[in-house]
Amino acid sequence: MYRPNADLTIINILKKGIVRGNFTLHCGEQSSWVLDVLKVIDDLYTNSVLVTNTFPGLNPRLNKKAIVFGIEFGGAILAQRLFNVPGILRKDNTVYVPKYYNRGTDIVFLLDDVVTTGVSIRSGLSALKNNNIPVHQIITILDRRPIEQRNELSIQSLCSWEDLMESRL
Repeated sequence: MYRPNADLTIINILKKGIVRGNFTLHCGEQSSWVLDVLKVIDDLYTNSVLVTNTFPGLNPRLNKKAIVFGIEFGGAILAQRLFNVPGILRKDNTVYVPKYYNRGTDIVFLLDDVVTTGVSIRSGLSALKNNNIPVHQIITILDRRPIEQRNELSIQSLCSWEDLMESRL
């Protein structure tokens, strides 16, 4: 699900993490920029904005029924910093399940930093399905996918590439 016209606070937070250069993304595509998650979540204010204002009800400290699985690398870093003891999906499809996860009662969210093609998210969904862990919602910080591809996966994104461009990145 694309969320048009992202909140200006979120856009300004994401701008802190944009790094320019020549990069090969996990999906194999070339890019002139990447989002450095560590620059985005560098202070308590930013973390608070991302958790309480953008992901209401997702914080396991506030809602014991929500479990967040972060996709390695960026999503796992976000999940660790924002949610303390998250589930982790490694690139080799190994799944780390937190000890406090209650199969069948907890609501599971899949978190990644950036979606470009959806390959990492599809892989994460498959790994969780293979472990009998149903996913309630997929969340990303930034959606780089072309607009025409955004209906292929139901993803709640905080911001799109267009939002960043309109804000004169």
